[in-house]
Amino acid sequence: MNTYEAMIIFKPELKDDEIKKNIKDIKEKLSSFGGKILKEDNWGTKNFAYEMNKKTKGYYYISTFELDSLKVTDLTTWLNLQSEGVLRSMITVVNK
Repeated sequence: MNTYEAMIIFKPELKDDEIKKNIKDIKEKLSSFGGKILKEDNWGTKNFAYEMNKKTKGYYYISTFELDSLKVTDLTTWLNLQSEGVLRSMITVVNK
């Protein structure tokens, strides 16, 4: 298993309970792929340096997790297709 970091930006119009539900769904999906969350950080709503999808701000959620390298593509695909509240996401490998 490798260690990864995910930065997920949620749409700014989502309410707090919708963001919490999205984060819970992401954790459950990660767990179903055999992953384990090591660290989480909610940055809250931040302004963008440039406009994305006609939005000027978004809610940032950062997560460090362990996951089999073959499952990262599945998680990325799920984030892009299934999670309606996600504006943008990026998963990177953490070098130790």
